[in-house]
Amino acid sequence: MTTQVLAGLLLLLILPVAYNLLHTLLARSFDYPDILRQPTGQVLDRFAAGGSRLVLTWWGFALHWLVNLAAGPRHRPAHHRLTRGRALGNRWSSAGISGHGR
Repeated sequence: MTTQVLAGLLLLLILPVAYNLLHTLLARSFDYPDILRQPTGQVLDRFAAGGSRLVLTWWGFALHWLVNLAAGPRHRPAHHRLTRGRALGNRWSSAGISGHGR
């Protein structure tokens, strides 16, 4: 087994666990995602009250998606040619970044 295959398998195991852990931490400490339906002032007050631990949790949640994008599939058959922009757009849409999946 090559190093790249092993790294890919580890990411397939680690990324979903990390997502669930971070989502659970946000749900317990910040009432995420239900808090997003509250008025902006209330959300910002709760965020400020959360302190540095909440900020670090949000950073981890955001950075998780960057790692997820970077860990996306890189191998494409020779007959399947995509431009970089289209490939990146496909990754963004599959990760829900485009916002159209709501």
